[in-house]
Amino acid sequence: MCYSLRGFLTNWLGVTLLLCMAAVGSVSANATSRFVSADSKLSILINGLGAKQLDVSSYLEITPDPQGLAELDDILQLPDSAFTPLQSQTLFSSMSNQAYWVRASVRESARGAQAASRWLLVLENPHLVGGAMYIARNGTLDSSGFTLVESIQDRYLVYPVDLALNDTFELYIKLNVRGAMTIPAKVWREDAYRLHQRKTLPAWGLLFGGLSALILYNLFVMVSLREPMYCYLAAFLSCGLLVTAHTEGFLAHFAGSVRVFQWIGFGAFFQCVALMSAALFTRVFLNTRADYPVIDRLLLASMALSLLLLGALTFQVLPLPLFFSGFSVCGLLFFIPAMIASLSVSDRATRYFLVGWSIFILGYAIYQFAQLGLVPANYVTVHLKEVALGMLGITLSLGIASQIQKERSQKSMGLTQQQETMLELKYTEEQIQKKVLRDTLQEFPNAEALQSAASRVIESVGSTGETVTMVLVELHHLSLVESKLGHAAKNELLTRATKRLSIVLRSIVGVVSLKELNGQYVPMAVLDSNRYAFLLRSMDDVAVNFAVDEVEVSMQRPFFYQGIGLQPGVSFGVARLSDTEASFDSLYQHALNALRADTEKNLLKGYQLESVDQYNPRNISLINQLRQAIQENEISLYFQPVYDLSSNQPCGIEVLTRWDTSHGEKVNPNEIFYLAEVGGFVAELTLKVMEQAICHYLTAVDPQDNPIKLSVNLSPKCLREDRFLEEVGILLTRYHMPSKMLSFEIKEAAIIEDPCITREALNRIRSMGISLTIDEFGAAYSNSSYMSSLPVAEVKLDQRIVARLDNKFHYDSVAGLINLCREQDIKLVIHGVEDESTLARLEQMGCSFAQGHYFSAPVKAGEFRLGKGQMRRSRYQRA
Repeated sequence: MCYSLRGFLTNWLGVTLLLCMAAVGSVSANATSRFVSADSKLSILINGLGAKQLDVSSYLEITPDPQGLAELDDILQLPDSAFTPLQSQTLFSSMSNQAYWVRASVRESARGAQAASRWLLVLENPHLVGGAMYIARNGTLDSSGFTLVESIQDRYLVYPVDLALNDTFELYIKLNVRGAMTIPAKVWREDAYRLHQRKTLPAWGLLFGGLSALILYNLFVMVSLREPMYCYLAAFLSCGLLVTAHTEGFLAHFAGSVRVFQWIGFGAFFQCVALMSAALFTRVFLNTRADYPVIDRLLLASMALSLLLLGALTFQVLPLPLFFSGFSVCGLLFFIPAMIASLSVSDRATRYFLVGWSIFILGYAIYQFAQLGLVPANYVTVHLKEVALGMLGITLSLGIASQIQKERSQKSMGLTQQQETMLELKYTEEQIQKKVLRDTLQEFPNAEALQSAASRVIESVGSTGETVTMVLVELHHLSLVESKLGHAAKNELLTRATKRLSIVLRSIVGVVSLKELNGQYVPMAVLDSNRYAFLLRSMDDVAVNFAVDEVEVSMQRPFFYQGIGLQPGVSFGVARLSDTEASFDSLYQHALNALRADTEKNLLKGYQLESVDQYNPRNISLINQLRQAIQENEISLYFQPVYDLSSNQPCGIEVLTRWDTSHGEKVNPNEIFYLAEVGGFVAELTLKVMEQAICHYLTAVDPQDNPIKLSVNLSPKCLREDRFLEEVGILLTRYHMPSKMLSFEIKEAAIIEDPCITREALNRIRSMGISLTIDEFGAAYSNSSYMSSLPVAEVKLDQRIVARLDNKFHYDSVAGLINLCREQDIKLVIHGVEDESTLARLEQMGCSFAQGHYFSAPVKAGEFRLGKGQMRRSRYQRA
């Protein structure tokens, strides 16, 4: 099959070449037979019987006028040998104007009975500038015997010729040749020429209108897709449009007063620009820079040579023959590599590219050969460039449409896969939250356990006369949260609320323990998914109100889920054990009645919740970009040191993350981990950040000589991964990093409320030798008594509290926290110290560690060195 195809192509090419050679030979022979001798006058013979137009280029004789000052009398004195046949004369040799005189003899030999005698001599080259035509009967030797005939206003030189039957007339025309390579001349019957104009003008309008539409289409695509490739194609089509309008005389005809359109090199200039635009388009379209470096260098060479030709045209230092030779080299440097590259790609868009450029280069080459006289110049060859340009615009636009369709199909398929992935992640999240909620609620007593424990308490206080109070707590609007944000949001809200309520109740003196669990007492019972109960013992009305107020304040603080603050609302039912009805049933019934009344009152307030879709298109796009950025190590790390105020030296380093998307958008550091959590790869992100941070840390710090801890932010969802802590251990072993030099920072709200943070998980981290730090301490809770039950080694005070030290409440809270940390041997770091006055107040309060821009701004991890972030305080330097 391959051999047959090869043989067919070989035979076809051979036959084609023979036919072309025969045609050229035939034309040359015919042209030669028209000439009697170089000295003879050529005569145009017109037969008016049915004739409409006649190509008379072969019958014109030409003589140069080097100075451009010759008059008709001077030309009439010249011998016949001074004139040569037009086809044997080379018209162009430089970029300057050249003057010629053209003469011919014309005779009408026959005429129809009703035929008109008015004929038009048309010189169909817009780069010819001529004056009037001189015409007289043959044999007139004096200029006074010639009639002056002005040209008709048109984009070509058109001269009316009135002939008498069987009389021979001689005509002379002075021409200024401005870059024209040929002088195609035709004799038309006037009515036939007007009809020809009316027929061809719509075709030109269709060509220019179609090219303009293609240009606007590509510009629209460029703006829509923000792809420069389409701008290059629009530039190429625009240059092609200008070159065509210039070479066909439309620019000179309709805007002849504009000087730039009169420049000889106008068309050649924009040919070079078009070629450079085509090369740029090809480089981007075929991605030659990455896939075909050799071809890319050839395209760059074509662009460089085109740029040199532009310079030569601008300064008019290059003859037109040399320009066209150089331009042909540029075309070959562009066309051959582009075809080789496109042949190796098998998609539809590239096939359109291959076909379009092949047609254009072939058509333009035939046009240039016709201009140079290498092939016959006829209506087809002269206008083949316009046909080729139109076909190129159509095929390339089809290729672009095919490329857009392919990209949209791939994007649609990718979005479908992303949506399926996100749905799977969402379903997995819901299942995990259900399990976590179920496991969390199982830790707490149910209604039966509450009744048993309450009955025992009631019996024990019967003889002592102590008071017993039951408090019921109910959360509202959970169904709205579920409908707006999904099941996972509702389940996580319940889990966080349960853990928060448990922590708060453990800090209130007088709450009755319902059972023991893992060495801690359980202060409440879970009656329904959104209803809780606890008992207060030996408390008067003021103490009960205080306890309920503290619970209400803590439960009204927002529960943050995926960046959304949820405030579901809470109602209370409070009942005290009476002497007349000293039973659990009566106590519970009174508390339930009070809860119902409070609930009815609170539900009248209404509740508004913004519907937020965490899987919206922006998040999906950023998640995909972030996943790729992690793989390509595009996440930037910064180090900010923590200072020991007693030694004025760094004692710790916090790792900060920064990320700019491919579009230049700066993503908030908190949003980076949020996106990774939604995408389900936060553990992968944390491990990648940790590995890079350890490498930079060991470059800047020797842990043996400088016991400076490295702190990395930890998302609670990392602890869902069974192998996460194992991977952390592998990293520490691989880089010989002592585990005691690593610390995990977890936000206070996450430690208290997040269901992933369990005591077992925290103990596993501590058993590895890794320290735990509570970050943003004080932002969510004012009661710090829960710290004693957590295996933490360090606390970072939230910078918002530091900024409000002028407030007595916050000042007293910080002072109490400093004393508590000192008693429990917990390192307290003041975060966000921005000025010396704040630092001075903190030192007076007994603070020993601080961090903030006042000491050192974050430094790129790769540039961090000990000593680079020296403290800025001159007071300490003097000390």
